[in-house]
Amino acid sequence: IDDAHRLPDHEPLAELIEALPRNGHLLVGSRRRPSLSLARLDAAGLLLEIDQTELLFTDDELVEIARNRRIDVDVLEGAAGWPAFVELASRGEGARGRRYLEEEAVAGLPPERLLGLAAFAFVGGGDDEMALAVTGIGLEDLLHGLPLVIGDPKVDARPHDLWLELLDERLTPADRSRAAVAAAAVLRDRGDLDSAIEMVARVGAGDEFESLVREACLTILEGGLRPERLARWASQIPEDREDSGVAHLVRGLLEREREPGSDACWAELEAAAAEFGAAGDSEAEIAAMAQLGYLSQILGRDEHLIVLLTRMGELAAEGVRAAEPFLAFGESWIHFAAGDPAAQLAAVEHIDEARIPHAWRLIRSYLRSNALMNLGRPAEALEIVPAAMRDRTMPIPGALTLEDRARWASGHPEIINERGIIGLSADYGSRDRYIGGTW
Repeated sequence: IDDAHRLPDHEPLAELIEALPRNGHLLVGSRRRPSLSLARLDAAGLLLEIDQTELLFTDDELVEIARNRRIDVDVLEGAAGWPAFVELASRGEGARGRRYLEEEAVAGLPPERLLGLAAFAFVGGGDDEMALAVTGIGLEDLLHGLPLVIGDPKVDARPHDLWLELLDERLTPADRSRAAVAAAAVLRDRGDLDSAIEMVARVGAGDEFESLVREACLTILEGGLRPERLARWASQIPEDREDSGVAHLVRGLLEREREPGSDACWAELEAAAAEFGAAGDSEAEIAAMAQLGYLSQILGRDEHLIVLLTRMGELAAEGVRAAEPFLAFGESWIHFAAGDPAAQLAAVEHIDEARIPHAWRLIRSYLRSNALMNLGRPAEALEIVPAAMRDRTMPIPGALTLEDRARWASGHPEIINERGIIGLSADYGSRDRYIGGTW
């Protein structure tokens, strides 16, 4: 029985299966899984199911086909292994794939499913949660029985690019924006802020873009805010948001990675703090001021550090609890610059790590370890140097070498020789490579 999906009712087919003699065999071919009760046959070992993924040509088979047809295998790549499309492509008739898809797969599908399929293809596919968020239809119901689906339609799948090419015209700009924002929300909840930002940037969703970039900059993405990522975000800032706090913060962080001592770096971060302060966004204002505090420390601008600490004190007095740990950090930096490790250590000892971002927990560990080293207690310093101190999100010059310095001062240079110096690979910025190389 071929093309069983064309049957309006599968009841006669079910009756045939029931009446079939035990020495009879029935082959049913269908675009969609027929609504038949097959559990009994399956339990008895009398059922063999071949799904669409098993019918796709493998890469080796595509190479063999290309060799037999005397064509370049690249010609067949766009067919995604689907036999009908491979055949069309091998004959130089790949453009007919769209018509094939229209006649064989699209015809008869309800409009709401076609619209959902277009939106799902637009965001690049995903799992059931993503399908429901973007289309309101579960993954299996959305993709059931459709050809040209890459992945497992029950778990995680992506419609082939031909689907988007065929259905894209059904999407209005508002449809694309809704789909991208919904997909970005799922990605954000999964902690994939970078992909979420890319998603909303595609449709120019300014509010969502700013919100996500702000969150990414404040929390510091796992894996680090590397220059290439910051540069990409900076290039995607909408024209009407160029003077926003988020825009200044992104450009300031980018300059910090490129040249922390530049006037542009200071100006951008100062503008970010001012914009966030004017908007009443104390959390973001504190984040921008914390970066300015870092610059003040490495550039020796003690007078600026005093101004920043004064503003932090004002926020703390207004009840902004997030400002309190940074007051302690500021005090510790001042003692660090003054060469008073005992006071430096005391200033950060009482900071509650639960109230500060991930990167600042590393900074606290750095300040504590550094103070202990300068107090002549390298073994204690080594105990609190976290493994994460090798994290490329670490913004303090010299932090990557702290563990090695502590091991050296503790009398174990052989470990450094065996492992090698951290920070010398091309994955690290020039600042870290310089400091690692010097050490």
